Amino acid sequence: MSGDVLEGARVLLLEDDVLINFATSDALEEVGCQVSAYTRFQDALNAIDRELPDIAILDINIDGVISYEAAERLHGKGVPIIFVTGYGSPTRMDQWKAFRHCVKPCDPAELRTLLLEALATRPKPG
Repeated sequence: MSGDVLEGARVLLLEDDVLINFATSDALEEVGCQVSAYTRFQDALNAIDRELPDIAILDINIDGVISYEAAERLHGKGVPIIFVTGYGSPTRMDQWKAFRHCVKPCDPAELRTLLLEALATRPKPG
């Protein structure tokens, strides 16, 4: 996959279901991404404060906490976001409805396509 935009892309994954977290992490690593995976909301926020990823994949409901605070921090700094959800609709809040989303469990090919689309729209540094 050399030359692929996903090769070496730093992905922050926030998913509280451990099995889905592992499966998604594996799928991301298979396409060359460097994954920082979190199952707890506060751990992901702390990671965002330390270092911004190239892209973020956020489950909307993290053990009863809605992940929009993390989305706001990331989006405000130009980080593309993909929401994953177990619900039929990607989000209840109007401001996030236009964002890419995937219904769990995400098909690895669909997730790869969403990642490529999101990274292609990311502002170029410098």
